[in-house]
Amino acid sequence: MRVFYDKEKSLELMERIQKQFSRKEGETSRGKEIHVSDVIGCEVAAYCRIKNFPSKITKQGIGLMVFGIIAQRVLQWTYPKEWREWESRIDIMNEEETIFGHIDVFEEEKFPLEAKASRKKIFKSDQIPDYYLKQIMAYMAMEGAEKGWIVIFNVFSCQIMAFQIVMNATERLAKLALMTGKAAKIRQSILEDKPDILTVTGEEYGGCNYINDCPRVAECFEKWKVLKEQKREEEKKWKKKSPLD
Repeated sequence: MRVFYDKEKSLELMERIQKQFSRKEGETSRGKEIHVSDVIGCEVAAYCRIKNFPSKITKQGIGLMVFGIIAQRVLQWTYPKEWREWESRIDIMNEEETIFGHIDVFEEEKFPLEAKASRKKIFKSDQIPDYYLKQIMAYMAMEGAEKGWIVIFNVFSCQIMAFQIVMNATERLAKLALMTGKAAKIRQSILEDKPDILTVTGEEYGGCNYINDCPRVAECFEKWKVLKEQKREEEKKWKKKSPLD
């Protein structure tokens, strides 16, 4: 009897998972349409995706995708079918700039819930990743919802944490304006083939799927280094503090 790691089969399964996931979500998050993830994440990544740049497949990326899908499905199973995978959109005068999205659960057809699987220990509101907050805020703005929830499944501790987000009408309108402005800029960059007009933050460099072909990768890397150093300095200050402070 022999037991051994089959690298080729592992890669094949990773590719199968990615293709299957992309096919199911293709109506909104793939193709030429602009999706919520495009206007809350890296603008250049949105450019690369819509221009059909090749995306890299990593073990970590596929693993996180699998856990994320499981978290989403488990939450959805506990709600009526008509509230699951709620289609949301912002219709803009220029149809090509319409923003599409799917809400994991639209409770009572009033309040969005988004499920996330994370390896991080998230027990306080200030520990929630910025991307999670931007996503739920986007859906609240799109649906005119005054409140919504991020439901986090911790992969290691097996804990479930629900965080409520509240936004007033002014905040929702500001979010809509920001999203539609980004959608227009992304579409312009694609039509004119000008990725240089997009904003680079460096925040997503470490997990970027287009790092090998991104036209702004050098600039992104430099900004990422600055952010990383700032984070190190903040951690040093925190460690130096006395427990009695």
